[in-house]
Amino acid sequence: MEEIITPSDISRVKFRISWIGYNTREVDEFIEQIQREYTRLWKENKELANQVEFLRKELETYRKMENIINESVITSKKLAEEIKHQAKNEAEYIISKATKEAEEIRINVQKNISNLIQQINTLKEIRNDMIIETKNYLTLLINKLDHIEKTFNERDSLPVFLGLPVLKRKNES
Repeated sequence: MEEIITPSDISRVKFRISWIGYNTREVDEFIEQIQREYTRLWKENKELANQVEFLRKELETYRKMENIINESVITSKKLAEEIKHQAKNEAEYIISKATKEAEEIRINVQKNISNLIQQINTLKEIRNDMIIETKNYLTLLINKLDHIEKTFNERDSLPVFLGLPVLKRKNES
C-alpha cells in the first residue's frame, strides 16, 4: 500500500539548486499553492471521512431501528392474528352455547305449552263433567220439586175429598 502524502510532507520538500534548474521562487510559490490546495483537500477529505463515519453509524442505528420496527410489525401481525383467531373461537363458542340454550328454552317452552294444553283439556273435561252433573242434579231437583208440588196438590185436594174445609193460602184471599 502506498503511503499518503500529508500537507506537512509537502512543506518539508526541498529541491536542490542547480545552475541550470528551475526558478526557485516560482517552484516555492507553486509548492506553497499546492500545499494550500492540498491542505484544503486534506481537511475536506478528513471532514468527509468523518461525515461518512458519522453517517455510517447513523445508518447502522437506523438499520437497527428498522429491524426493531420490522420485528415489532411482525410481532404485531402475529398478535393480531392470534387475537382474531381467539375472537373467532370465542364467537363460535358463544354462538354454540347460545344455540344450545335456545334449543333448551324451545324444548322447555314446548313442554310447558304441552302441559298447559293438557291442563286446559283436563279443565274442559272437568267443566263438561260438572255441567253434566249440575244438569243431572238440577233435573233431579226439578223432579223432586215436581214430586213435592204434586204431593202438596194432592194434600190440598184431600180435605175437600174428606169433606173438610179447605184452608186458604195467604195469596189466595
